[in-house]
Amino acid sequence: MKKTVLLIILLMIFCLTACYADTSIFQRQIDELKGKESQQADRIAEIEDENAGLADRIAELEEQNTSLSDKITELEKQNNNLSDKITEMEEELQYLNIVEIETDDMIGFPISSWSSGSSTWLGYPIELKHPNEKAVFECTADTGHFYIKPPSVVPVEFVLKAIVSAGEQVQWNNWGDDPPSLWSERVLVDIILKIDGNFAGYAVVEIDKMIDAPGLGSYNAKLLKSAFFPQIDGKYQSITEEQVKTLIKKVKDN
Repeated sequence: MKKTVLLIILLMIFCLTACYADTSIFQRQIDELKGKESQQADRIAEIEDENAGLADRIAELEEQNTSLSDKITELEKQNNNLSDKITEMEEELQYLNIVEIETDDMIGFPISSWSSGSSTWLGYPIELKHPNEKAVFECTADTGHFYIKPPSVVPVEFVLKAIVSAGEQVQWNNWGDDPPSLWSERVLVDIILKIDGNFAGYAVVEIDKMIDAPGLGSYNAKLLKSAFFPQIDGKYQSITEEQVKTLIKKVKDN
C-alpha cells in the first residue's frame, strides 16, 4: 500500500515537472513573438516616419514646381511683350523711311455746310485737286455714298467707292442708309492719291452732323490731314497700300 501511494506521488511530481517545462517553453515562445511584434512596430513607425518625410519632400517639390511654372508664365509674358515691342518698332521703322509733305491744296470744300434737304447740292461736295493730269483719287467713307460730279456735268454715278481724276468733285450724302434719326453724327472719308499706279498721297476728311442745324441732316466738313509723297531722285517712293491705310488709320485714331 505504501509503495502504491509513493508511486502515485512520484507520478504526480513527474507530471507537474513536465507541465512546468512545457509552460516555460510556451512562455519563451510568447516572449519571442512579443519581441518580434515590437520590432515590427518599430519598423512600421520608422517606415511611417520615412513616408512622412517623403510626403514633405513631395510637397516641397510641388511648391517648387508651382513656383517654376509661375516664373515660366511670367517669362513667356515678358517674351510676348518684347515680341510686340519688336514688331511695333519694325512697323515704325518702315514708316520712318516714308517722306511725306502736308498740303492744303489737294482738298477743297466749295461750301461751308450742307443739308440733306438741299436742292442745289446732292451731297457734301469735296473737290480733289492735283497738277498732274494722271492723278487719280480713290474715296471711301465709313458710312453713306458718293455722287461723282465732274465740272459742269450732271451727277452720273451713285457709288460706295468713288474713283475720280484730278479736278473732279465727289459729293457725299447719307441717303439710302438708316432713318434720319439714326444718321451718323461723324463720318470719316478716306482719300488715296495714285499717279501711274504709284501711291502718291492721302487725305482724311471729317464730316460732322450739326445737332442744332435745321433740316433732316445738316453737316459741315473739315480736313484732318492731307499729304503727298514727293519723288526721291526723280522716282516715286516704294510705298504699299497697307502702309498708306496705316497712315490714314493713325490720323483717324488721333
